Amino acid sequence: MSSNDLLNQDVSQSFSTEDIIASPVSSDTLSCSMTEPNRSTNNTSTSQVPILRCVDKPSSSLPSRITFSEDFIRASIGFQRIDTMKRHLSTLYKDTINIGHLPCDAILDQGDLATIRKTPWNTTPVPRPSAFGDVIHMDIVFGPEVALSNVHYGLLFTDRFSCMSYIYPLQNLTSDIIKQMDYFFAHLGFEPKRLITDFDLKLIGGKTHDHLNQLGIHVNAAPSTCQDRNGLAE
Repeated sequence: MSSNDLLNQDVSQSFSTEDIIASPVSSDTLSCSMTEPNRSTNNTSTSQVPILRCVDKPSSSLPSRITFSEDFIRASIGFQRIDTMKRHLSTLYKDTINIGHLPCDAILDQGDLATIRKTPWNTTPVPRPSAFGDVIHMDIVFGPEVALSNVHYGLLFTDRFSCMSYIYPLQNLTSDIIKQMDYFFAHLGFEPKRLITDFDLKLIGGKTHDHLNQLGIHVNAAPSTCQDRNGLAE
């Protein structure tokens, strides 16, 4: 091979290298590299998105405008005062929701006496997680009646990032807890990083504790006799 051939080969290689270095980076590649969180230790490389459930979609059989009574709204938000909601209803919600003008029922509801009063507003809230499913609050709920299919209790999950809640039926407080947990994880498509519960040994002890350890899920329990420390689930 002559010296001219070697020179031409070196020049062509230098041009190709310069072309690679000088080639502009696309905006998509740049945005992905800047916004992608450092989750190299995780199995998933993309952020999870909350799944829209059927109950969150409006039914086509519902009327275009719905009127709720004050008693119904108060029961829906834990029997708190709704004066602020009524004052800002036109700016907070769509015009498809109205509040009835009938006065509140004079008969006291059980929730008026059973609800724990709110403490002063927390000026230092807990930091919000960076992604959906990072931190999920969990608790066991029940009501005064037995539901269909002999359902006595419910397993409540609330995601701290999106504040979305999911509830799964429980026929008992032993084997059904693990089964409904697995149903919830299958619905999400992944296991959450951290679960927060109250000091309930049915959730933080026994077979449930062993099952969560096998899945590698970190569990934080509220102190004993302090169930209100469970936060969103309470």
